Amino acid sequence: MIKKFSQIGLLMMCVLYVSCRKSFDPTVQTQAKSYLVVEGLINTGNDSTIIKLSRTVNVNDTMQVKTEAGATINVIDETGNTYRLVEVSAGRYGAGPLGLNALHKYGLDIVTGNGTHYQSDLEAVRNAPPIDSVGYNVKDNRIIINVSSHDPANNTHYYKWDYDEDWQFNSKYRSGYIAEDDSVRRRTLDEDIYYCFNKSKSNNIVLGSSVKLTSDLIHEAPVISIPGESLKISLRYSILVKEFALSKEAYLFYENLKKNTEQLGSIFDALPSEISGNIHNVDDPKELVIGYILAGTYTQKRKYINKSELPNWQTAYPEGCQLDTALYKPLNNDPLPQVQFWIVEKRALATDSIASSTGEVLGFFRTGFVCADCTLTGTKKRPDFWEDN
Repeated sequence: MIKKFSQIGLLMMCVLYVSCRKSFDPTVQTQAKSYLVVEGLINTGNDSTIIKLSRTVNVNDTMQVKTEAGATINVIDETGNTYRLVEVSAGRYGAGPLGLNALHKYGLDIVTGNGTHYQSDLEAVRNAPPIDSVGYNVKDNRIIINVSSHDPANNTHYYKWDYDEDWQFNSKYRSGYIAEDDSVRRRTLDEDIYYCFNKSKSNNIVLGSSVKLTSDLIHEAPVISIPGESLKISLRYSILVKEFALSKEAYLFYENLKKNTEQLGSIFDALPSEISGNIHNVDDPKELVIGYILAGTYTQKRKYINKSELPNWQTAYPEGCQLDTALYKPLNNDPLPQVQFWIVEKRALATDSIASSTGEVLGFFRTGFVCADCTLTGTKKRPDFWEDN
């Protein structure tokens, strides 16, 4: 499996450039420095190592993430061995299983496209223990996804979790008809746009520590909170939780980053130097580099949740979703050719037909595209791993 960290660079935009309570001079944004962001895990097991490089950007930048392409990255150890990573896509560098010795310490050597040289501290290998369970609790019209874990060897103590979410959902109305040329016909099964899938990755920092406990045990640590009306849990939901073992220094880094990115203060509430990790500019140690590179392996566990398991919450569909009519022979001598105007010219979707007592089709019920086309916010492609009830 490929390790994918949360978008630290995007989070740092909030810390460095955004004030949620106070306005500030936009000229500060344009003059702000772009910091290198390094994300990833040196995987010492049988999985790939993936490292992502990007740059923090200003809030007025049209790009949310500025990838750092053209770099040269090597995994290094204390004995002088190097393992080359190749750029598999812009700003994304990787290699298959590297066959690393778990008794060694590992770090990264990075030379960016402009020749700037960075290195991370050498880190001892830390392997995450298996996840015991992924569950949920219902509270205040929400579900709280949680994770439980323990290390029988009593060696972990500091934990971090990332997650991948996938969910199946349906549009509010089902469009049974489709316009073709100058007519309206029934949709085929392949043309159905009622059921779709969507996905998301963790964008928050989830940490846990057992240092103050008598045993290395984590019990129902909250991972994510989902509102009861969310489309995510309107039909069937899946979450894949990934667990990482941290050093104390890495835990403090992520704890500090979490505090900075979740606070509702101004850009002056925290100095950038307060969130520096274990990556440094070789020639300019004072330069801020965002990220903390770990070495080791992670574990994971998937959980499915069905709508039928939850309280009978009403799903929040887009506002204004309602049904109206489009008739071939409008009432009240309305001259508007409604079926042509709404359905054939694709200003709305036909959900169902309207028939007379003799079976004559008088027109159709219609609704907005966002109300009956799930592909506007999702995809019909079923995830390869997906399991039905």
